[in-house]
Amino acid sequence: VHGWADLVFMRAASQVIALEVQLHLADEPCVRFAAAKARVGRPVDTTPGSACMEPKTPAATPRPPLVFVSYSRKDEKWKTRLVPHLQSLAQAGVELMAWHDRRIDGGSQWYADIRHAMESAAAAVLLISADFLGSDFCVKQEARFLIERRAKLGMPLIPVLLRACDWEAHPWLSALQMLPRDGKCVVPNLTNRSDIVFREVAQTIHRHFRAIGASAADAS
Repeated sequence: VHGWADLVFMRAASQVIALEVQLHLADEPCVRFAAAKARVGRPVDTTPGSACMEPKTPAATPRPPLVFVSYSRKDEKWKTRLVPHLQSLAQAGVELMAWHDRRIDGGSQWYADIRHAMESAAAAVLLISADFLGSDFCVKQEARFLIERRAKLGMPLIPVLLRACDWEAHPWLSALQMLPRDGKCVVPNLTNRSDIVFREVAQTIHRHFRAIGASAADAS
Protein backbone atom coordinates (compact mmCIF):
# COMPACT_ATOMS: atom_id res chain seq x y z
CA VAL A 1 0.00 0.00 0.00
CA HIS A 2 2.81 2.35 0.94
CA GLY A 3 4.50 1.66 -2.39
CA TRP A 4 1.32 2.55 -4.30
CA ALA A 5 0.86 5.77 -2.28
CA ASP A 6 4.46 6.77 -2.94
CA LEU A 7 3.95 6.20 -6.67
CA VAL A 8 0.81 8.38 -6.71
CA PHE A 9 2.65 11.12 -4.79
CA MET A 10 5.61 10.98 -7.19
CA ARG A 11 3.33 11.31 -10.24
CA ALA A 12 1.45 14.25 -8.66
CA ALA A 13 4.72 15.95 -7.80
CA SER A 14 6.06 15.54 -11.34
CA GLN A 15 2.85 17.00 -12.78
CA VAL A 16 3.13 20.01 -10.46
CA ILE A 17 6.75 20.58 -11.46
CA ALA A 18 5.80 20.42 -15.15
CA LEU A 19 2.98 22.89 -14.53
CA GLU A 20 5.39 25.25 -12.76
CA VAL A 21 7.73 25.17 -15.75
CA GLN A 22 4.86 25.97 -18.14
CA LEU A 23 3.63 28.82 -15.99
CA HIS A 24 7.14 30.22 -15.58
CA LEU A 25 7.70 30.21 -19.32
CA ALA A 26 4.35 31.93 -19.82
CA ASP A 27 5.31 34.52 -17.18
CA GLU A 28 2.12 33.87 -15.22
CA PRO A 29 1.72 35.27 -11.67
CA CYS A 30 3.65 33.16 -9.18
CA VAL A 31 0.68 32.98 -6.89
CA ARG A 32 -0.56 30.16 -9.16
CA PHE A 33 2.66 28.25 -8.40
CA ALA A 34 1.84 28.53 -4.73
CA ALA A 35 -1.57 26.94 -5.22
CA ALA A 36 0.01 24.01 -7.07
CA LYS A 37 2.69 23.57 -4.39
CA ALA A 38 0.14 23.64 -1.62
CA ARG A 39 -1.72 20.70 -3.16
CA VAL A 40 1.31 18.42 -2.62
CA GLY A 41 2.28 19.87 0.74
CA ARG A 42 5.35 21.80 -0.41
CA PRO A 43 6.26 25.00 1.47
CA VAL A 44 5.60 28.33 -0.20
CA ASP A 45 7.85 31.37 0.29
CA THR A 46 5.62 34.43 0.66
CA THR A 47 8.13 36.81 2.24
CA PRO A 48 8.30 40.32 0.69
CA GLY A 49 10.42 40.30 -2.44
CA SER A 50 10.16 36.53 -2.93
CA ALA A 51 9.35 35.12 -6.36
CA CYS A 52 6.00 33.88 -5.12
CA MET A 53 4.56 37.23 -4.11
CA GLU A 54 1.65 38.37 -6.26
CA PRO A 55 2.78 41.15 -8.62
CA LYS A 56 1.56 44.62 -7.76
CA THR A 57 -0.87 46.29 -10.13
CA PRO A 58 0.84 49.30 -11.71
CA ALA A 59 -0.54 52.66 -10.58
CA ALA A 60 -2.96 54.30 -13.02
CA THR A 61 -1.62 57.29 -14.92
CA PRO A 62 -3.23 60.45 -13.51
CA ARG A 63 -5.56 62.21 -15.92
CA PRO A 64 -4.65 65.82 -16.78
CA PRO A 65 -6.93 68.65 -15.57
CA LEU A 66 -10.17 68.84 -17.52
CA VAL A 67 -11.59 71.81 -19.39
CA PHE A 68 -15.31 71.07 -19.59
CA VAL A 69 -17.11 72.36 -22.70
CA SER A 70 -20.86 72.85 -22.30
CA TYR A 71 -22.88 73.46 -25.46
CA SER A 72 -26.11 72.74 -27.30
CA ARG A 73 -25.87 70.02 -29.93
CA LYS A 74 -27.19 72.58 -32.43
CA ASP A 75 -23.96 74.52 -31.87
CA GLU A 76 -21.65 71.55 -32.26
CA LYS A 77 -19.72 73.06 -35.16
CA TRP A 78 -18.56 75.87 -32.85
CA LYS A 79 -17.48 73.39 -30.21
CA THR A 80 -15.48 71.66 -32.93
CA ARG A 81 -13.74 74.96 -33.73
CA LEU A 82 -13.00 75.69 -30.06
CA VAL A 83 -11.45 72.36 -29.11
CA PRO A 84 -8.28 72.66 -31.28
CA HIS A 85 -7.37 75.88 -29.44
CA LEU A 86 -7.46 73.96 -26.16
CA GLN A 87 -5.60 71.00 -27.63
CA SER A 88 -2.88 73.35 -28.87
CA LEU A 89 -2.19 74.30 -25.25
CA ALA A 90 -1.72 70.64 -24.42
CA GLN A 91 0.73 70.32 -27.32
CA ALA A 92 2.60 73.33 -25.89
CA GLY A 93 3.11 71.48 -22.61
CA VAL A 94 0.12 72.76 -20.63
CA GLU A 95 -1.39 69.81 -18.80
CA LEU A 96 -5.07 69.80 -19.72
CA MET A 97 -7.65 67.84 -21.64
CA ALA A 98 -10.66 69.35 -23.40
CA TRP A 99 -13.72 67.32 -22.36
CA HIS A 100 -17.10 67.31 -24.12
CA ASP A 101 -19.88 64.78 -24.42
CA ARG A 102 -18.50 63.29 -27.63
CA ARG A 103 -15.80 61.70 -25.48
CA ILE A 104 -18.37 59.39 -23.90
CA ASP A 105 -17.81 55.81 -25.05
CA GLY A 106 -20.62 53.75 -26.50
CA GLY A 107 -22.43 51.78 -23.83
CA SER A 108 -21.34 54.11 -21.03
CA GLN A 109 -23.76 55.72 -18.60
CA TRP A 110 -23.72 59.12 -20.23
CA TYR A 111 -25.08 61.16 -17.33
CA ALA A 112 -22.64 59.61 -14.85
CA ASP A 113 -19.75 60.38 -17.22
CA ILE A 114 -20.86 64.00 -17.64
CA ARG A 115 -21.29 64.42 -13.89
CA HIS A 116 -17.87 62.95 -13.20
CA ALA A 117 -16.27 65.25 -15.78
CA MET A 118 -17.94 68.32 -14.23
CA GLU A 119 -16.79 67.26 -10.75
CA SER A 120 -13.24 66.97 -12.09
CA ALA A 121 -13.25 70.18 -14.14
CA ALA A 122 -10.46 72.69 -13.56
CA ALA A 123 -12.07 75.16 -16.00
CA ALA A 124 -15.21 75.32 -18.12
CA VAL A 125 -16.46 77.02 -21.26
CA LEU A 126 -20.14 77.73 -21.98
CA LEU A 127 -21.09 78.19 -25.64
CA ILE A 128 -24.10 80.49 -25.29
CA SER A 129 -26.98 80.70 -27.76
CA ALA A 130 -30.77 80.68 -27.62
CA ASP A 131 -30.57 76.89 -28.02
CA PHE A 132 -28.25 76.63 -25.01
CA LEU A 133 -30.41 78.89 -22.82
CA GLY A 134 -33.56 77.07 -23.96
CA SER A 135 -32.17 73.68 -22.92
CA ASP A 136 -33.14 72.39 -19.47
CA PHE A 137 -30.12 70.12 -19.40
CA CYS A 138 -27.60 72.82 -20.40
CA VAL A 139 -28.94 75.38 -17.93
CA LYS A 140 -30.33 73.37 -15.00
CA GLN A 141 -27.81 70.53 -14.99
CA GLU A 142 -24.51 71.65 -16.47
CA ALA A 143 -24.48 75.45 -16.03
CA ARG A 144 -25.93 75.33 -12.52
CA PHE A 145 -23.35 72.81 -11.34
CA LEU A 146 -20.45 74.68 -12.96
CA ILE A 147 -21.55 78.00 -11.43
CA GLU A 148 -21.58 76.39 -7.98
CA ARG A 149 -18.12 74.97 -8.63
CA ARG A 150 -16.90 78.42 -9.64
CA ALA A 151 -18.32 79.94 -6.45
CA LYS A 152 -16.77 77.29 -4.19
CA LEU A 153 -13.40 76.72 -5.88
CA GLY A 154 -12.79 79.78 -8.03
CA MET A 155 -12.88 77.67 -11.18
CA PRO A 156 -12.73 79.79 -14.37
CA LEU A 157 -16.10 79.75 -16.14
CA ILE A 158 -15.94 81.41 -19.55
CA PRO A 159 -19.12 82.12 -21.51
CA VAL A 160 -18.85 82.66 -25.27
CA LEU A 161 -21.80 84.31 -27.01
CA LEU A 162 -22.23 82.44 -30.27
CA ARG A 163 -25.47 83.98 -31.51
CA ALA A 164 -27.58 86.92 -30.44
CA CYS A 165 -30.03 86.12 -27.63
CA ASP A 166 -31.31 87.76 -24.47
CA TRP A 167 -28.58 86.32 -22.26
CA GLU A 168 -28.68 89.34 -19.94
CA ALA A 169 -32.13 88.18 -18.73
CA HIS A 170 -30.27 85.38 -16.87
CA PRO A 171 -28.76 86.85 -13.68
CA TRP A 172 -26.26 84.02 -13.27
CA LEU A 173 -24.90 84.74 -16.75
CA SER A 174 -24.95 88.53 -16.69
CA ALA A 175 -22.53 88.41 -13.73
CA LEU A 176 -19.83 86.78 -15.91
CA GLN A 177 -17.53 88.45 -18.43
CA MET A 178 -18.87 87.45 -21.82
CA LEU A 179 -16.70 86.86 -24.87
CA PRO A 180 -16.45 88.40 -27.39
CA ARG A 181 -16.42 91.77 -25.68
CA ASP A 182 -18.26 95.00 -26.44
CA GLY A 183 -21.66 93.41 -26.98
CA LYS A 184 -20.58 91.38 -30.00
CA CYS A 185 -21.30 87.75 -30.76
CA VAL A 186 -19.51 85.23 -32.93
CA VAL A 187 -22.35 85.19 -35.47
CA PRO A 188 -22.54 87.47 -37.37
CA ASN A 189 -19.77 89.76 -36.04
CA LEU A 190 -16.93 87.24 -36.13
CA THR A 191 -18.29 84.42 -38.25
CA ASN A 192 -15.11 84.14 -40.30
CA ARG A 193 -12.86 85.18 -37.42
CA SER A 194 -14.05 82.90 -34.63
CA ASP A 195 -10.42 81.90 -34.00
CA ILE A 196 -9.89 85.34 -32.45
CA VAL A 197 -12.52 84.64 -29.80
CA PHE A 198 -11.47 81.05 -29.16
CA ARG A 199 -7.84 82.12 -28.88
CA GLU A 200 -8.85 84.50 -26.08
CA VAL A 201 -10.64 81.61 -24.36
CA ALA A 202 -7.47 79.51 -24.58
CA GLN A 203 -5.33 82.40 -23.32
CA THR A 204 -7.60 82.91 -20.31
CA ILE A 205 -7.38 79.21 -19.40
CA HIS A 206 -3.62 79.23 -19.97
CA ARG A 207 -3.14 82.16 -17.58
CA HIS A 208 -5.22 80.40 -14.92
CA PHE A 209 -3.29 77.14 -15.18
CA ARG A 210 0.02 79.01 -15.18
CA ALA A 211 -1.00 80.84 -12.00
CA ILE A 212 -1.93 77.53 -10.36
CA GLY A 213 1.45 76.10 -11.34
CA ALA A 214 3.27 79.12 -9.92
CA SER A 215 1.34 78.87 -6.63
CA ALA A 216 2.15 75.17 -6.34
CA ALA A 217 5.83 75.89 -6.99
CA ASP A 218 5.90 78.60 -4.30
CA ALA A 219 4.19 76.29 -1.81
CA SER A 220 6.80 73.59 -2.36
